[in-house]
Amino acid sequence: MNEPLLRVLSLGAGVQSSTLYLMAVKGAWGDRGPTLAVFADTQWESRRVYDWLAELERIGGDVIPIISVTAGNIRDDLVSGIERGHRIANIPFHAVLDGKKSMLRRTCTKEYKLEPIRKTVRREYDRIRAERGITGKL
Repeated sequence: MNEPLLRVLSLGAGVQSSTLYLMAVKGAWGDRGPTLAVFADTQWESRRVYDWLAELERIGGDVIPIISVTAGNIRDDLVSGIERGHRIANIPFHAVLDGKKSMLRRTCTKEYKLEPIRKTVRREYDRIRAERGITGKL
C-alpha cells in the first residue's frame, strides 16, 4: 500500500484536537500520525486560545508543524456586513422564536474553518507532489 503524502490534523486548540496533537507529537501512532496540523483562525478567538496554540507549537512544532490560516476576522466581517447590508456568514446566534429558545443556522464553520483548511491541505499536497516530481491525476 502506498503511504499517503500528507496526513493532516485539524487543530482547533480545544481539548480533543489538542490531545490528538500531543499524542501524535509523542508518537502514539508511530509513522501513521499526522504530518501537519492546521489551525483555522477566525481572528476572534480568546487570548487563552492563542496562548495555548503558542504552547502547542513550543511543545511539538518541530515534530509536527502547525500552520495557522485565516479567512479573515469574523467579527469585523460580521459588523461590516450588517452595517453595509451585505451577506454575512451566520455565527451561532441564539434567539427566541415563537417563545422557544433556539439557535439560528450557522455557516461560519464552513467559511472560516473548513474552507481555509481545505485550501491549505490542497496547497500543501500540491507542493509535496511538485517537490517529489509526481505528475498525473490522483
